[in-house]
Amino acid sequence: MVLARLTFLHRRLKENPTLLTDNNDGTYLLGLCTGFLPAAVAATCKNQEEVVDFGSQIVCVALRLAVEVHRRSQVIENSSASWSTVIRGVSQMKLQLVLDSFHEAKVSDALRKKDWLSRY
Repeated sequence: MVLARLTFLHRRLKENPTLLTDNNDGTYLLGLCTGFLPAAVAATCKNQEEVVDFGSQIVCVALRLAVEVHRRSQVIENSSASWSTVIRGVSQMKLQLVLDSFHEAKVSDALRKKDWLSRY
């Protein structure tokens, strides 16, 4: 997804080279989850060359992030099933109780108590 968003940005810059410098039209950058990475590229870069340079670095970060997320998820639950779910009609308080219960049942004490340090 990161590469797709960066490719889209690159193509748009070919059509409109001032896209990143003309921000008086009320356009706002928004990225959710890994979408924050290409949004950071768009917010930081001033031209197409910078997008290519910084974008290639962001793709590397996204790949390292994906590997680490997968590794940590396997430590918690060795499964290939999706962790995504949609929950509707539940209060925030009830949902927090369910999450706390899950963590007590599924996450080992070693993982809960360990200080995590990420390095690139």
